[in-house]
Amino acid sequence: MPRILLLDFERDSLAMMKRFLELSGHEVKAFSEQGQLQEWLADAPFDLAVINIAADCSNVNKLLGLLDEMLGGLKTIVITDSNADDCMHDRPGHEFIFRPVDLEVLEARVKRMLE
Repeated sequence: MPRILLLDFERDSLAMMKRFLELSGHEVKAFSEQGQLQEWLADAPFDLAVINIAADCSNVNKLLGLLDEMLGGLKTIVITDSNADDCMHDRPGHEFIFRPVDLEVLEARVKRMLE
């Protein structure tokens, strides 16, 4: 069963996406704070990360850089605001979904990234 790391600072959204991904057949470890994530990473290998972040491009890219350092080549789906589109190019191993999130699109991206 694929293991997905889910990071979302909005707890309601976190709970909804976690439930959806679990019902889709994935094992999900969900975090609402970056500090929790750092504590868990040492012991738990993941197949994919899904990150829901409301931030400008520079902050999204800083977070991706931090994750790249911590996780190596872990594939990542980033859910963010559509105004961040201009700075999301040339990020190998990362895909972007813009809000509002269509859960069918999320599941299709998850499947594709896990192939």
